[in-house]
Amino acid sequence: PGHAAVGVGEEVRRVGPAVREAAEACPGIAISVDTRRLRPALAAFGAGAGCLNDVSALASRALRERMREREEAVVLCRGWGQGLPRNGRDVAASVAEWLRRRAEWCGVAAERIWVDPGIGFGTTRALDMAMLEGMGKIAAAGYPVVVGLSRKRVVKECLARPGEDLDAATARASWEAWRAGAAMLRVHRVPGERKGK
Repeated sequence: PGHAAVGVGEEVRRVGPAVREAAEACPGIAISVDTRRLRPALAAFGAGAGCLNDVSALASRALRERMREREEAVVLCRGWGQGLPRNGRDVAASVAEWLRRRAEWCGVAAERIWVDPGIGFGTTRALDMAMLEGMGKIAAAGYPVVVGLSRKRVVKECLARPGEDLDAATARASWEAWRAGAAMLRVHRVPGERKGK
């Protein structure tokens, strides 16, 4: 939130070296790149990334067509306002149906697709909670589910218990999402990392 967008050339300039450094430092570890644009995605793949995470769920025709031809995995994330129900319909069921349709529509081989319900992307805390509580329905859409709760307001405002550290609350809520059907947890800090670094 509040970020300043950069041009495609600048994104390519930033992404390629960062992915290459990560791939060299972590051999055997899958590297993912977050982008909605073709050129940065290709630069990242050329530098060693094996997965694309797209918050627009392949809205770009050029990127969509290229991903059909490639071997890398793709995470289709429900982005701002997409797939949310109207008229009080079941939130989790609506998101699951949108993700399923999007996966079929994009034309990428099903075995390379992951889906992300987009906790915190154009949502209210009530919608976020409904997606978390209905994680089983989202997982039942037929694609492995990625859930990202770290640095999300829903943790602080709805999930943290009184006096609970936010990292602990994030870990507990992420574990609950995993038990309910999530296949991958997206985090920002890993064990051994220290605040301020």
